[in-house]
This record gives sequence, C-alpha cells and structure tokens, in this order.
Amino acid sequence: MSATTTSTQEIQTFEIRKEIEINAPIDIAFEAMLDELGPESQSMDGSRFP
Repeated sequence: MSATTTSTQEIQTFEIRKEIEINAPIDIAFEAMLDELGPESQSMDGSRFP
C-alpha cells in the first residue's frame, strides 16, 4: 500500500501604494523618484541597499 500526498500553494499578492502631490516640474519629480529607487537608494538607517 502506498500513500500519496499532494499539496497546493495559492499565489498571493499584495500591492503597496503611496501617492503624494508635489509642486515640481515632472522631469525633476521623475529624476528624484529614480534616485530613490536606483543606485542612490538607502535603508532607514542610511546604509546603502545591495
């Protein structure tokens, strides 16, 4: 007699969104956003992300 075990995993997703209004031209705002997400990004303690 053999036992067969099957398991299924649900795919779960979530979305985090933060919307703010700023008073700056779109090119300046976009460049600042890229700086935050790109190579100049930092963690809360000021250390760089890998």
